[in-house]
Amino acid sequence: MSKKDLSMVLALLLLLSSVLPLVFRTDVFNLNRGYSLPWLVILYLLGGYCKRYPLLQRVKKSKLIIVFFLLTLLGLVLRNVLVSAGKVNALQFVITYTSPIIVLMSLCLLLFFSGLKIKEAVGGVITYISSLTFGVYVIHEDVFFRSWVISGKFVWLTTSLPVWLELVAIFGVAFGIYVLCLCIDSVRDRIFRALKLKERIYCLEKRVIGVRNRD
Repeated sequence: MSKKDLSMVLALLLLLSSVLPLVFRTDVFNLNRGYSLPWLVILYLLGGYCKRYPLLQRVKKSKLIIVFFLLTLLGLVLRNVLVSAGKVNALQFVITYTSPIIVLMSLCLLLFFSGLKIKEAVGGVITYISSLTFGVYVIHEDVFFRSWVISGKFVWLTTSLPVWLELVAIFGVAFGIYVLCLCIDSVRDRIFRALKLKERIYCLEKRVIGVRNRD
């Protein structure tokens, strides 16, 4: 597929899955606010596009960070406006994972960090942490973890703090939850390494494939 065709397909997918739900305030394709396989596939295609055609990576890192914080501020302002107007149902389409604001914020972070030049020693630490990131996602979406740690626990941040301090608090809470989930998955990783589960599963897979090939 040519760059032009891929650009058109990706633009159409983002229009249908991100922009239209915000405009019409309805989940047109049942993407479940981003908690679905189709949305993960779209993000995978977006990431692959950025890697294959690194034109946007020429943008200065300072501009990416400025745009990121401006989008964050825009999201907070829209949220406060919608809440004040009593349009709570429309709020989910502004702060959901499929929201154009969230997508653009994520794209800014992706381009920013992918362009960083990191020393080998630090790169090893980042590689290990990134290997646990999917575990962070799984843990923080667990029903019990969310009900005990997240749901309704930080509502006071949106009612008792000024906007600028609210922004700092939200980032602090998000970072704290990330570190907590990271520690939990790190313990899981060490247990799996001690039990050599990866090697055992690999050996089992080879045996199953061997038996299948003989049949």
